Amino acid sequence: SQAHDVWGTGVNTTGWAVFAITDFAIGGLTKAPDAQVEVIVEPKLSSGRPEVSHLSKVLYGSTSGVFDLHIYLPADSSAVTVNLYDHCSWQEPGELIFTTRYDLADCPAEQSATQGCALAWQEPVELPPLLAAKQFRPWHPWAASPGERSARLLGYHATGAEMVSRVRVASRRGVGVQFEDVSRDPARFALGRIQNDAIETQLFFAEAGSVFPEALHGLWWMDQRGVSLKDGPYPSDPEYTQVCLGAAEENLISFGEASWDNETRCASGVRQYSGGPLSGHWTWFDESGNGESKPWSSGADWILKYEFCFSSDDFDQIDVRTKITNDALGEITLPTFATMVRTSWGWDRVTTIPDAPAKLTEFLKTASIDLGLADWVQAKFGPGYGDFAASGFACHYPLRQVVDGTGKRTDAYSEYLAYVNMQTECEEAASNAPETGAGGRSSSEGWRCRDEGDAGAAK
Repeated sequence: SQAHDVWGTGVNTTGWAVFAITDFAIGGLTKAPDAQVEVIVEPKLSSGRPEVSHLSKVLYGSTSGVFDLHIYLPADSSAVTVNLYDHCSWQEPGELIFTTRYDLADCPAEQSATQGCALAWQEPVELPPLLAAKQFRPWHPWAASPGERSARLLGYHATGAEMVSRVRVASRRGVGVQFEDVSRDPARFALGRIQNDAIETQLFFAEAGSVFPEALHGLWWMDQRGVSLKDGPYPSDPEYTQVCLGAAEENLISFGEASWDNETRCASGVRQYSGGPLSGHWTWFDESGNGESKPWSSGADWILKYEFCFSSDDFDQIDVRTKITNDALGEITLPTFATMVRTSWGWDRVTTIPDAPAKLTEFLKTASIDLGLADWVQAKFGPGYGDFAASGFACHYPLRQVVDGTGKRTDAYSEYLAYVNMQTECEEAASNAPETGAGGRSSSEGWRCRDEGDAGAAK
């Protein structure tokens, strides 16, 4: 059956804009610079917020090219300063080539929401000393005379439906929109409510026809309790079983805000505890009915990102790489403890000891059962870890696609919906029911993580 074009139709765009620097060109240089652009977002004075800087990728040895730097701007932004640099690793961000400032009020509100404002800066420039010392020659057609140095930047500014359209185009090309999540200010960083039965309109997803591999398209249910196996094994894979009863109170994952790199074969920038203002990557249970998620709150101070990297040429195996940011050490990549294996029904999500040899895991499994290691691990580290030990430190759960890359609901959607809408009376999580807060209520709505900004209340 034909799918509906539902991508992004249910998101709330109030209080946000997207700003981008796309193309650049400089003329007059015989030695091409390592070009990089910086966008500094200036908040309104009344907001009390500091400026926030965003950097593009570096285009090495380039006199022209595409930066593809797209940024979400909160409503309290007043202007942006754009700096074009010759990147230098020992003097970051480098030697300034060109700078300009753009007042966001210069784009009429109606135009920004319906067609966006195309931006272009082009003029001769007087280069700084380090670049001026290099040899020049006419390079670009709009370099009017021999030896003239010139710079050109192109971009856009959009809000409303036009913003969603621009973000969608970027997503289809595997370009994620940047947003500031380093400060993790509780006053502006919150969970946003979504309707469980409208996820294909309220969560961005990797689309059919995009650069993302088909195996990442759509929306995926993390069935950590094996609910979809409650009536027996999958007919196409009768040997598959869920291993380990421990489960987190999280529901869906998507790649609609991720970036894709064809060379590394990685989908990157997937956040568990943060997400863009319009969608987000990860959803959680509303445990109390009042917009509360203990698992999300416990990790809200982490700047944690995932890379989903295909490790096989058949695109049927993924290493899930975890990165955390530490104030003292910067960004750290943890040993790979999570993998995914493609199956006839979705993905088998596996949690293991990183790089553990088979003999070690078999020994640990035996020791857990025969020597009581599992009981000790559970007492030491808490519920769920005993199962991990008893399994030989290899837990499995199914990852089921509930919406495909065209926005169409799959056969697994009804099972997902019945599970997340389940009203329970238990006070503690069971292996087959969502955890509930005081009063034994679970909400018929879920939550995604999003940066709200001062202008927006949590949805």
